[in-house]
Amino acid sequence: WVLFGDIVFVNWCVINRNEMWEMAKKHARMENSNEIIESQVAERTAEVKAEKERFHILCSFAPVTIFETDESGNWTFVGQRWSELTSLSTEAALGTGWQNLIHIEDKSEVLKSWSKTIRKGINWECEFRIRDIDGKVKWVRGEAVQCRPDVESKAIFIGSIMDITDHKLSENTNRRMVLIAQKEDFLATLSHDLKNPI
Repeated sequence: WVLFGDIVFVNWCVINRNEMWEMAKKHARMENSNEIIESQVAERTAEVKAEKERFHILCSFAPVTIFETDESGNWTFVGQRWSELTSLSTEAALGTGWQNLIHIEDKSEVLKSWSKTIRKGINWECEFRIRDIDGKVKWVRGEAVQCRPDVESKAIFIGSIMDITDHKLSENTNRRMVLIAQKEDFLATLSHDLKNPI
């Protein structure tokens, strides 16, 4: 029985050693896979960070203010041009801070259209006035489009705010010139009719 017990014990040790060897190989493969995955995650994280940095640099040099929102329509990023346009810091514009500069006469309509855009996920286009920190009124054109960075993420909006003050002033000047020309034509016709009645 001793010999039989030794044979069983040796056989059991060989089986256990083989099982442990297989488990060790599986563990090594899993660790290797984890290292590869961790390396890929670190690489992808660095790529995303670099892309975000490039986006922010691009926004700084764009001739318009670029902004990005969360799914609720709160600004999560705004380019440096915002500060140049309004004298308000980019940090103060985040969330709903930008809305504080909307001209009181335009605020209700702008917020209504912005809310509708967020609620329905439609594009936003709106011309309105803002009052910068110094109290100077400027005309701007706001535009935004909905986007989903990936299938699993919630929709956000990316948009722009462009200063159109010069354009609006030019429109008003042209309108005045047309009105003056019409007035002069009317006065000329009236003067002619008064001098030469029918």
